[in-house]
Amino acid sequence: MDYNQIENILLSFGLEQHSNSEGTHFTFHKGKKHKIIFERLKPLDNGGAGGYLFAKVLEEYKNQCSKNGHISVRKINSEIELRNLVQQVIMHFDSIY
Repeated sequence: MDYNQIENILLSFGLEQHSNSEGTHFTFHKGKKHKIIFERLKPLDNGGAGGYLFAKVLEEYKNQCSKNGHISVRKINSEIELRNLVQQVIMHFDSIY
């Protein structure tokens, strides 16, 4: 997946977009609470994209996450898988906020 595909998927969920020197971050908001769901999205020279989805809250992905609870977008095989994961993460935070 390239940068634009991933960006469009994340924006389709109504996530708020912020950019800094590390890349683009996407935040879920509910009331006064918020959580960065996807961080450091940036285009790569090979046409792909880099970035990290916060997936620690998903039981089946806990073992694949970094110590910070993220999974690299490179480990996600398709747009459908990314959509499903983002939806599950949002549903988790929506239920606890």
